[in-house]
Amino acid sequence: MLKEIRNVRQDPGGKRWRLFADEYLDVVVWYDGALATGFQIQYDVAHESRALGWDSEHGFSHARIGDGEDRGRTKRCPLPFQVDAPDKYRLVDELYERMFGLDSSSVLFVQAKPLEFLTVPASDKLS
Repeated sequence: MLKEIRNVRQDPGGKRWRLFADEYLDVVVWYDGALATGFQIQYDVAHESRALGWDSEHGFSHARIGDGEDRGRTKRCPLPFQVDAPDKYRLVDELYERMFGLDSSSVLFVQAKPLEFLTVPASDKLS
């Protein structure tokens, strides 16, 4: 079950954010003042990490998260790579099951947006 990670370091001048995590999901929610304006759900974090995101400017996105490894060089920052659309229903089910019991406006926001994602046709390209 997701638990909030408290006291996450905020970027001065950047949007405030909150982090929820467990062994399968990491959920970041960004805010403009008190209003949630975007999120990223990073899932299957222990294996082939991928991320579903949404923000008010760009809509939905989905990407595989590289581990930052470059053979023969130093480890770098993990980067997103485009991948096929996720199993939408499984991802939303996992999210709902793991967020059960958290009491927060960001949880309500993150629970509502993936329902919209279920209506995006599989043939539509995610950015």
